[in-house]
Amino acid sequence: MPQYFNHDQFLKELQSKWKKQDKFKNKDGSSYYVWFNRDNMSILYQGSCSITCFPMFIEFVKYGEKGTPPLYKKFNDNLFPVSLEPLTNK
Repeated sequence: MPQYFNHDQFLKELQSKWKKQDKFKNKDGSSYYVWFNRDNMSILYQGSCSITCFPMFIEFVKYGEKGTPPLYKKFNDNLFPVSLEPLTNK
């Protein structure tokens, strides 16, 4: 598979662009990474492992947009005991 399907390389690229994630959770062989207030958006990334580790999905949510609730809000109850919203959202 191409190198960009490698979780470690993909996460390294994300962290070089948006610095270290604000929240991290590992559950059942999947890791979830959340960045807040990066270029006026929140970012949720999931990587998973079987034989190798690979990206599952990435979601970008602009602040102030209306419509379907972001995936990270749906994951909140199952993954994080605290809110995924940043402390200040202006």
